[in-house]
Amino acid sequence: MPQSSRKSEKHWREEERNYSIISTLTPDDTKGKCVYCKHCHPCPAGIDIGLVNKYYDLSRLGDTLAKEHYKRNS
Repeated sequence: MPQSSRKSEKHWREEERNYSIISTLTPDDTKGKCVYCKHCHPCPAGIDIGLVNKYYDLSRLGDTLAKEHYKRNS
């Protein structure tokens, strides 16, 4: 599907979202890795854990904007 016609995740209705890939992952596949599924939500401290982890991962890849967001949110 062309990038311009793809819906972003937040625009999909819940019944349109497909989380089936998660069931194929074994604990060893995901140990120590965030897949941004937000399964750990809600955080009692109000931290968007998936977003913080995403910024962290992107900053480790050299994304300076993500690094600034990570610093601000951690």
